[in-house]
Amino acid sequence: MNIEKKKLLIIGIAATIFILGITTVLAVTVFNEQSEEPNEEETASIAPEESQAAVIEDTAATGTDTDAKYTYYNLDGLYFVPSWEYDGAKTAIEEFLKVIEKTSISKIRVLDKIVTDDDILYTFWVLLDDDTILRGAYNYELDRYAFEIETDESIITKFIDTTEPDGTDDPNVSYAYADLTISNLKDLESVLPDEAYQRFPDELISFLDSQHELRRYFTISDIAQDGTTVSWTCNFDTLRIDKMNVYVTYSTDNDIFTFSLQ
Repeated sequence: MNIEKKKLLIIGIAATIFILGITTVLAVTVFNEQSEEPNEEETASIAPEESQAAVIEDTAATGTDTDAKYTYYNLDGLYFVPSWEYDGAKTAIEEFLKVIEKTSISKIRVLDKIVTDDDILYTFWVLLDDDTILRGAYNYELDRYAFEIETDESIITKFIDTTEPDGTDDPNVSYAYADLTISNLKDLESVLPDEAYQRFPDELISFLDSQHELRRYFTISDIAQDGTTVSWTCNFDTLRIDKMNVYVTYSTDNDIFTFSLQ
């Protein structure tokens, strides 16, 4: 190999080594820069966790209670409230329970007493399952509710027996709802056997209880007799929102009362 060829070979090897050195330096620099910044997949995997933590922290800060469950009875006793507006009545009651710190309440019963003088302002009463009675007021024009704890004994004793138990009577038995009142009950005296006539009020109350119906004031109408069957209607003095009344039939053949809401 002559001298010229040796020179060319040495120059080629040197150039190759130089190029490899420059390439290596550039590759290391780019790799270090990429290592300092998270890739999109890493960002996507971190963001949901950070977002979820923020939501949990924010929820804890608000303290909103979405787990409270209440069972309502006789809600349609609020005959002045359309059924599609029941949620507004429930919300108003539940907000007042928070104000008076009734945190253990689970059952709420609308009582069978409504007072109004002008069909604008209605007063009603609500029984809680700890025997507390709330007096409610509803302004029809403003669509607003207001509540206070009832303290009038003359009102309370109409729905709750507040007397001390006698002897060994169970002190936990505290409910005593308004007595059944049928303004013209004697109209049935002439069409029913005496025993059935005496038994009828108790059977009516049993039916009302089975329907979770607290109204206890009635007027009888439409008495009709067909052979051995007598029928009549017990009209609620405080109307139900669905306008139903209690329809009753009595058969002298088998001495049985039959009740239905119609």
